[in-house]
Amino acid sequence: MLVGEVALEKTKVEEVSWWLSQLDLLFGTERAQIPDFIKPFHIACLAVRARQAGVNVALPKDLDTYATRMGLWDVLDMPAPVAIARMPAAGRFVEARRITSDNQVHGISLELSSMFHRSRGISDETIDSIQIMLSELLGNCCAHSPRTQEEQVFGVTIGQSWARGGLAQLCIVDCGMGIRNSLSHNEQLVHRLNVENACGIATEYGVTGKPFGAHSGYGLTFTNDLTSQNRGCLLVISGDEYYSNRCGVVRTSKLPIHWDGTIVIFEWNINVSLDARQVYDNWPDPDSDSGVELEELDYGDIFN
Repeated sequence: MLVGEVALEKTKVEEVSWWLSQLDLLFGTERAQIPDFIKPFHIACLAVRARQAGVNVALPKDLDTYATRMGLWDVLDMPAPVAIARMPAAGRFVEARRITSDNQVHGISLELSSMFHRSRGISDETIDSIQIMLSELLGNCCAHSPRTQEEQVFGVTIGQSWARGGLAQLCIVDCGMGIRNSLSHNEQLVHRLNVENACGIATEYGVTGKPFGAHSGYGLTFTNDLTSQNRGCLLVISGDEYYSNRCGVVRTSKLPIHWDGTIVIFEWNINVSLDARQVYDNWPDPDSDSGVELEELDYGDIFN
């Protein structure tokens, strides 16, 4: 897939849609096609579906080592088909992690962002930006997931960096209520939801399904603005709707397949810094009666 320093192509929504259709086949007939090149989002979506079904999965033998090292069977709490030496990831990837409570959000955000500390050319601003983004997105994953069972899967997150390909991917997949259902709790959005794409609405500044709750609604906005800044790729899929911001081209539409929950795939060019401060500076000023100026806030305070 990679030759020399050839850039890795960013994920297309059609790739994700195709994979979701194959997962429907897999859990319906126990047989499905596997892409030639596996990315973290393939592992995360497979893990959530398998965990929901309470079953193990079998992959082609040539993928067993990769999937084991990326933590697929750890997430499923099942034995891996191969034994591997767990050498340090050395800034290349972070294994799949299952999100089961808000208490995990901070630690996993730090762990995932640390994947890039040892990568070449990754700035401190980029690390800070990734930590902020993950804290909010993972918090949303927990807040919008059902809690009907003690061991209910909230979601799975995973990341990988391809130095030669010049690209990194972070993926968060949950099996929660979905974006449309979440936003429908906000009466101010009901009319828009009747005529607009829910995933697109969710990327707008200040949009939230819980206007009086703890979550600010800035998570996807922040991620989307970082994507535009970097000319990276953001895919948001929920239900049968999607939002795509890929290399500066924005698309919203419907899919021929349905996902019960939300999938967020964020890819960025690792040779271009992610600058949270620049994103904040382009946002509207806070309400004048808040008594707090944006520049007075620490990164972590933005989403508290």
